[in-house]
Amino acid sequence: MKQLSLAILSLFIYFHVHAKTASFSCLKLTESIAFIDTIRSPISIQLYPNPSSNWLFIKHPMVTNKQAHIIITTLSGNLVQKINTKPQSQQTIINISHLPTGMYLVTWINGVEAGTARLSKE
Repeated sequence: MKQLSLAILSLFIYFHVHAKTASFSCLKLTESIAFIDTIRSPISIQLYPNPSSNWLFIKHPMVTNKQAHIIITTLSGNLVQKINTKPQSQQTIINISHLPTGMYLVTWINGVEAGTARLSKE
């Protein structure tokens, strides 16, 4: 059930960032279904160190297309940072020293797969 919740959350975050409308609820049902069909099961990403204060290392699947990126959001869904990942990489390093202390969601997405993990920022 937890994996399903994270999958739905990953889809919502991706849609929220990429949609032309302001929120998921503004989309037509057919558009939502078509989008959900393009994302496969959630994948696992690893964040370390976690908790972290300065640099965050994110281990993710091999980037095989130029559209893969990482999205950092607050727990309420506000976009904090969007980072494009390098092609052929399996790890991304991000400076998070500017973020306020708190909990965040880190989502890696490539348009076909998505994975989300919680980050504790000290």
